[in-house]
Formats: sequence, C-alpha cells, structure tokens
Amino acid sequence: MNAPTKSELAKSIRNKLKIRVLTVEYETILDLYEHGSATAGELLIGSQAAATTFYMALKSLETGGLISAERDTQDLRRKRYSLNQWARQALNDEYRFLPRWIDAKLDQQSSNDDGLQGFVRRSWDRLKVRFFSCEFQIILTIFEFGTCSAGELCRLCDNSNTTFYTALKRLAANRLIQAEQVASDHRLKRYHLPEPVRIEIEALLRDLRNWAVTTLPLADDVYENEVTQ
Repeated sequence: MNAPTKSELAKSIRNKLKIRVLTVEYETILDLYEHGSATAGELLIGSQAAATTFYMALKSLETGGLISAERDTQDLRRKRYSLNQWARQALNDEYRFLPRWIDAKLDQQSSNDDGLQGFVRRSWDRLKVRFFSCEFQIILTIFEFGTCSAGELCRLCDNSNTTFYTALKRLAANRLIQAEQVASDHRLKRYHLPEPVRIEIEALLRDLRNWAVTTLPLADDVYENEVTQ
C-alpha cells in the first residue's frame, strides 16, 4: 500500500480534531504538488471549502503566478491547472526542513524553537500564501514550545487579533488546548496541549517525516542517513 500523501495526512488530522488544518489556497497548491494537474472541479471535490471561497482562492493563486491553466485536451471546455515550476521548487526547498524539525521534536522531546516559525515565515516570503489555518497554527506553535501565553501565541501566529482570539476560544471550548494559571501571577494563563492531542500530532509528524523522505528530491544531505542505510 502506498504511503498517504501530505494532503491525505492533513485531511486525516482535520477529521480527528474537527478543525480546518490547511488554508484553502495551500490545500489547492498541495493537491497540485502531489497530483500534477487537475480541473477546478476535481480540486473543489477534495477541498471541503464553499464553492465561492474555493474559486476566489483559485483565482488568487493564478493571479499570483503560483499556478497556471491550459485547456483540457479531452474536453476543451475545461481547464487543467498545474503548479508553476518556481513554486514547486520553492516547496521542495522549504520541505527539506521537515525531517530535521520532526526529529528534534520527537527524538529529543524539545520544547524550544526548533525552526517552525522560520519555516512559516520563509514560506510566506517566497509564496505569499499562508499554509495553516489559525487554529492549527496555534496547535503547532504550542507543540513547538510546550507552553505559551495568549500574548506569545498571538505574536507567533501572525493573524489579526480578532481571528486569533476567536480561534483560541474555539480550541479551548473544544478541549484541543488547555490553560493553566501561572503560579507566580494568577492573572496569567499558559496554554498546553492535552495528551490525546499531542499524541495525534506526534503520529502526524511521523507520517509527515516518512512522506518527506520518500517524496522529495534528494537534492542535499538531508536524507543522507536514509540513503546509506
């Protein structure tokens, strides 16, 4: 059986946690990254976004030069979309970060900044597309640091205050994150992941590491150990 694709992994964790994991734009990019080309209808089926939202995202990606469209040779009334080469190369470059980050989080159980924020920032600088929903970015950020205050999360997640605090409240209400008062100042709270959520994220990352090692071009020494074993 083939290993799950990255988009399938995202959909699996979305179904388990009952939150949107990827933005509509990144979900579309990822489907094209993994499947080569698709019609708008094919992309919409896998999106779960409202049709109006999806088509706005598709238009934005085309206008931004990340994707392009050609007439379908089987049906000239349809267009087939594909990821432009520079965007595919940018994703290849950034995805090479994943195995080392995952190893740091799982093997050493690190609660430090192991590079996730840099990955998100570089990806935005190159593609001008957000990868993760605000809810999932909050979860990943807490996973990165172990515990965070609301102020730290708001700064690191880089969303509007309204979007951020709405997402934070929703995650807390659904018990996907938990808050504890700071012993030295009971006015302050620090958020952490409940153990079941942490276990799900760790399982996702193991699968994601396997995806990166088996899918990405072996362009540098990131995969040296896997190649030589």
